Amino acid sequence: MTSLVETLIYENYHTVDEVIYIRESSGNRSIINGTTADEISDRIREIDNSKDLIDGISWEIDIEVSLLNERTDLLEPSVSLRSFSKDTTGAFGRLYSGGFEVDLPDENFLYMTENAAGEVNAEIGDVLNISYSGSTFQLIISEIIDQEGRANLFGGENLYVSFPTAWKIMGLDMN
Repeated sequence: MTSLVETLIYENYHTVDEVIYIRESSGNRSIINGTTADEISDRIREIDNSKDLIDGISWEIDIEVSLLNERTDLLEPSVSLRSFSKDTTGAFGRLYSGGFEVDLPDENFLYMTENAAGEVNAEIGDVLNISYSGSTFQLIISEIIDQEGRANLFGGENLYVSFPTAWKIMGLDMN
């Protein structure tokens, strides 16, 4: 029975079983580069090799930002800005717009979930000021994505950007 229930939940709600954050001694989340993330992923796969308990591993960026819609002058003080590897959509869900699957946006563009867009009355083409750690960046909304699948994770008020855009916002070198 447990297996049937778990399967129904995972397939219908695209939930994530475990989330691992790496923290500094201060308790703050640590940011690691892609090489380190790949090494950690490979080690986890080695441990699971004979058990086959892991459906997928995805290293992601998830930071809290504030945003201001320039057209409406509406502010949202805290929203999740996320990016992930396109190789992980099979295990963790895809993003959809109008019922059609979409990849992550091009650099300097973003996708907003319907919930996040509703908070600031955002529309495709709006310019958003994204603020993080004392810096502000302007990004253009290229899609309002459906509130399903991966877009519903972690509260559903999410922005999605490419890895290069996320690294730029964080003020880090991608290599």
